[in-house]
Amino acid sequence: MISATVKLTGLDKAIAQLQDMGLQLNDFSPELQNVGDYLMDFFTNDVFSSEGAVYGSPWAPLAESTLRQKRGGGGILVASGKMRTSYQLMTSTNYLIITNTATNRNGDFYAGYHQEGTSRMPQRLLMKFDQERMDQIVNRIVTSLNERIATALA
Repeated sequence: MISATVKLTGLDKAIAQLQDMGLQLNDFSPELQNVGDYLMDFFTNDVFSSEGAVYGSPWAPLAESTLRQKRGGGGILVASGKMRTSYQLMTSTNYLIITNTATNRNGDFYAGYHQEGTSRMPQRLLMKFDQERMDQIVNRIVTSLNERIATALA
């Protein structure tokens, strides 16, 4: 199973500053849900539809032997669509976790094999926090907090 975790750090200082302003913002789940929804859409749509090219270089082509076994096309890493639809999101007050829980017949979580690559299979990144993703995360959190603070001060 592969997973990505986004955790807000430095919350104690931020919460103290907000409390000094008379604001009770100690639950960041709305911001984390927004970020999680964005990342889920990105990982399940943009990454698969671009076959990894959204990260700067496309996934390695499939081996001829894999192409012969593949039924009905579907693109690289899409045979049944199971891996693409097996992302799960969990949010809390100060963190979010996204996992891919797709398993094969043996019960192995196989998304991790693609994420890391193996001695027999090239790496094909499914989840990556590049600068654009980091900018999106920060922007979504800051925008939401600014809106919440403005509403609380109004």
